[in-house]
Amino acid sequence: MALVSLRNQELSEAAAGDRAKQFLTRIKEALVAAGWSFIGCGDGVDDVSVNLAGGATDYFPTFPAITGLGDGAWFAVENAGGAQLVFQNPSADDVFMYWSASGAYTDDSPTHSVRLGGTTPPADEITMQQSYAGFGTYAGQKFTIIYDDTATSFIVFGAYGSNQPLGGFFLTLNGIKTGDSTPYVAWWYFRSGYDVWDYLYNPVADDIMGWHPGGSAREYCFGRSWFDGVDMMSIIGPDPVSGDDPLMDCLVGCQEPTAYQIRGVAPYIKWMSDLRSTGNKFDSDRYMGVGQVAIDGWNSEDALES
Repeated sequence: MALVSLRNQELSEAAAGDRAKQFLTRIKEALVAAGWSFIGCGDGVDDVSVNLAGGATDYFPTFPAITGLGDGAWFAVENAGGAQLVFQNPSADDVFMYWSASGAYTDDSPTHSVRLGGTTPPADEITMQQSYAGFGTYAGQKFTIIYDDTATSFIVFGAYGSNQPLGGFFLTLNGIKTGDSTPYVAWWYFRSGYDVWDYLYNPVADDIMGWHPGGSAREYCFGRSWFDGVDMMSIIGPDPVSGDDPLMDCLVGCQEPTAYQIRGVAPYIKWMSDLRSTGNKFDSDRYMGVGQVAIDGWNSEDALES
């Protein structure tokens, strides 16, 4: 398994809705390159293809072009574990995300602008919390996609000015219990002028979501470690023996009182000290700091651009 980073990708179109289409195009390319099965797409104009077994016809242009894409353009993919995701640019400057943990989408006769599942969604479909502003809000917004080449997980993040307003992921958790058939959590968030990566441990309602083993969509969050009543990562400095900056695993659990559960450990995302900042790198450029976390797979001397 290797991590691949598409660093500092720029949304260069003049119109906000067109920038959202650029983002849609790039995330599609990343997931297909990672080995996700391409099960459907519509170009928002006149072409549509569905093949739930994989190998649907791809009507998307190559990033950064948006030639041939209209409002309502969408695509659908399936990861190595069988989870299915659908992304769509509606008639606005945003990109929406929907997913079925069990991979239960059916061919409900989608069109070029009516997405897979738009007519008959699966029983376990989760609609992600939509952003407070569109992914195409900022002209020149830069973003990074990090994905594993085993078609299981991906992470999206981006800074703009002094803020890091763009974040999202679909993660196949590590350390899961035997028999957990849907060990996934997802997050999809843009909020202009905001630091969205600072709130993984205290997310708003319906922000980080997963399909709970009890058979329903539930809210999840990332747990931080406390020692003797102190949030250690808020104050911790370099290790006194090695001198290295500490990075700590993120436990992921259900935060709803009727369904408390430690589900597993987030791959590729670790807590970093609050004494460090967005743009800091760790472990010979392997990790990039964003908000309160360090994200694996940067693997470059490049700086985080905004």
